[in-house]
Amino acid sequence: MHVVRIVLLATLGFLAITAASPVMPSVTVQTLSGERVVLPHDLNQTSVFVAGFTKASRAETEPWARRLREDSRISGKVRIYEVSILDGVPGFLRGMIVSQMKSGVAPDRQKQFLIVTEAIDAWKRVTDSNGSDDHAHVILVQPTGAVIWRGHGTVADPSYQSLLDAIKR
Repeated sequence: MHVVRIVLLATLGFLAITAASPVMPSVTVQTLSGERVVLPHDLNQTSVFVAGFTKASRAETEPWARRLREDSRISGKVRIYEVSILDGVPGFLRGMIVSQMKSGVAPDRQKQFLIVTEAIDAWKRVTDSNGSDDHAHVILVQPTGAVIWRGHGTVADPSYQSLLDAIKR
């Protein structure tokens, strides 16, 4: 009987820990290069996702992504993905929007530019969007899907340093 209690308590403790940590939604997305990626299953290393829910969010997502790509301190330590979440975009417009995005992204970056068209509410939860869709949402995700850092807004030095500290852990 004591063994059962210990296992039950250990299981409950594990559930409490995992429930407190957000987890990336399991979803199939398409890259701008046309490949399908299953998240978080296909993550091979810790990754940074710079996500935007609206066209206006590009004013913040692009500086975040550029700064991360150019930072030699994290090169090779994390994979950087840009994520465009097409929330509320009718299906007949998606192809045109994706083509327009593709023309503005260098071919060598298209494999790490993800287009999300489903599980939008899950993405909002995992990024802690709270209705601030016009801002950049940045998450650091382990290969298991566990989100270990979240931030949003402009790429200000305090938030960027906080992300770098999380990457170093």
